Amino acid sequence: MSSEQVAQVLRQCGNRVKLVIARGPIEELPPPAVPPGTPVPTSIPEKQADASVGSCEDGEKFNVELTKNNQGLGITIAGYIGDKTSEPSGIFVKSITKGSAVEHDGRIHVGDQIIVVDGTNLQGFTNQQAVDVLRHTGQTVRLTLIRRGLKQENHIQPPEDFSAAVEKDLLFPTMDSSTAKGN
Repeated sequence: MSSEQVAQVLRQCGNRVKLVIARGPIEELPPPAVPPGTPVPTSIPEKQADASVGSCEDGEKFNVELTKNNQGLGITIAGYIGDKTSEPSGIFVKSITKGSAVEHDGRIHVGDQIIVVDGTNLQGFTNQQAVDVLRHTGQTVRLTLIRRGLKQENHIQPPEDFSAAVEKDLLFPTMDSSTAKGN
């Protein structure tokens, strides 16, 4: 199912929802090199307009310097806690506001992981802590992000907001060999 189809099923479900989640094989990833919350210096000149791009094991790491407009930066973020060995955890771009500084710039995409904001490393931060860091930035903001390949982006595409979904159970029918024989 696509994420939109899953979202539609969740919108139409009743009062109880039971989720059954299956994951692919687990891959070992190295632990983060920097302890959570450690400031990481950025080396972007004051007036640099282009993003610095680098390659890292997790994906493409890049720096972006943006000047806020009347909509601020124009991003919504989501904290995500993945499987410690196979999925990334961190703060991700959930959506981009039309007409915002981020949209006009075009370098930041939904699903990009924000790892540093103005020298503050967001690794280990909760969603609220990251929001606080972003709210206390100046007019010009320096971000370091990671963009993972398509496989990882599909895993981290932010889901629809279902604040009440925590209270529900969703039952997806599955078919195994015993069910198939009974039909």
